[in-house]
Amino acid sequence: MRAPGTVVRIVCAFTGVVVAPIAVGLISSGGGAWAIAQMQFSYRRTGLPLDRLIGPTLLILLGLLLLAGVVLTGLFSATGLIAAGVVGILPALGTLAPGAALGVFTSRLVPIPVIEPLAHGLPAAILPLLGFMGLTLVTVRLRPPRESAATALLGAVTALLALALGGVLLMWGVQLGISRAFTNFDTRFHPLPAALVLLALVLIGVGVGASRWSWFALVLPAMVLLVLSLINVLSFALYAAGPRDIAQPTGTFLILGGGVAVAVAELAFTAVLLVLRARTRRIGPTTAAGPGLAANAVPGAHPAGMGYPAAPPQTGLTGAQPSAPPPPAPPAPPAT
Repeated sequence: MRAPGTVVRIVCAFTGVVVAPIAVGLISSGGGAWAIAQMQFSYRRTGLPLDRLIGPTLLILLGLLLLAGVVLTGLFSATGLIAAGVVGILPALGTLAPGAALGVFTSRLVPIPVIEPLAHGLPAAILPLLGFMGLTLVTVRLRPPRESAATALLGAVTALLALALGGVLLMWGVQLGISRAFTNFDTRFHPLPAALVLLALVLIGVGVGASRWSWFALVLPAMVLLVLSLINVLSFALYAAGPRDIAQPTGTFLILGGGVAVAVAELAFTAVLLVLRARTRRIGPTTAAGPGLAANAVPGAHPAGMGYPAAPPQTGLTGAQPSAPPPPAPPAPPAT
């Protein structure tokens, strides 16, 4: 497997910088219409206006397809995913310093549909997740992990626990920070929400990184998110399941399509890991230096694990028989 070319890296970087934020915006816009319709259904006990939800549903599906496409660029290069993670620094900073995000919101310099998802944590959850996936791909390509049942199980458990705890802390930090800032126009800096968001991002990075040792580590978290999203669409049960500062932002995040988006990204990344695993088994661990080289090998060096050939026997002038030993030296003359 050769190193990706410059054109491939540029295209992948474009998907991370441009396509990934557009995908998040489409998902949030379509999910917003679903949230309004569900709220009206809950209060008025009327049927969902399915005919008016066709357009928002198509927006969500288009956003999910674009998001999956960004993740699948990891088959060629991790540049796009890492670029998306770099873009995700901005919304993460917005959750850490909600006053700055509120200033941008009130200044009208950025369209409301672009800045509004920040209040619900979608960009701060999805874009850094893509960045961690890109970093994980880099480590997998440079030093493929050794497969074993113990490490696979440990990776799966670590991913599930770290992602679950990270998601809860992120929603808690978003609710105490940027959501209240947008609601109460509070521009003050609060250390607790900032600490919660930072700790949440660290845990999300650990959870994604655990998939390095277990290719199926992200499947179970994705299934959990899909089930919770379905439950949240059918009822408002999650809004009352637990403390309000955690349950309310979690329910909003799920109804806006954030849970489905994260699940699609995790499943697409699992497919990328499976393809890389198959390539590694077929052609061996590779680096950007060229095919068939071990991760720590030096190009041009003798392949590891192979013995050096034996030295040929020394031959004479004819090349058929070994050369005869030299004649003995003559005896010394007697002393006079």
